[in-house]
Amino acid sequence: MNRTHGWKIANCVRLIPFLLLFACQLRSGQNRIVGTWSTSCESPTVINIPEKGPAVMGINANQISVVVNLDKTSKGTAIRFSKPGDLGAGGAAIDWGAISSREPIGRLLLDKPDSAGLQWFGFLDTNKNARVWQQEADFWNDGKEIRLQKCP
Repeated sequence: MNRTHGWKIANCVRLIPFLLLFACQLRSGQNRIVGTWSTSCESPTVINIPEKGPAVMGINANQISVVVNLDKTSKGTAIRFSKPGDLGAGGAAIDWGAISSREPIGRLLLDKPDSAGLQWFGFLDTNKNARVWQQEADFWNDGKEIRLQKCP
């Protein structure tokens, strides 16, 4: 073996612990988001994020819950509409076929292991090119961030 290959192998061996540590930290950061999040643990669930599979977001108790996709971005975790879940009379009034699955309906910002902020944007109706069901959400806070806590 020549000196060049020996140097490359030695550097690769030195990198392995660092890469393992980085992978573990990345994995633990992803798991922080898993769980049930609500404005208080006595209140209805705002968002339930399983280890695997789609998340479910409760917009209005007994009226609207939706299946959502979560995408990590530089500004937090984008929440995107996937499909309607359980719907009551209020949810039946929305044209779900016109709701965008590309534009976020909200953003989740983890700041502590058991605390997060939620920015709610509402659903984007592509036919009207306007947000719908913004102020009607149970957790509407006059356009301000909503504080969520992770519940057991």
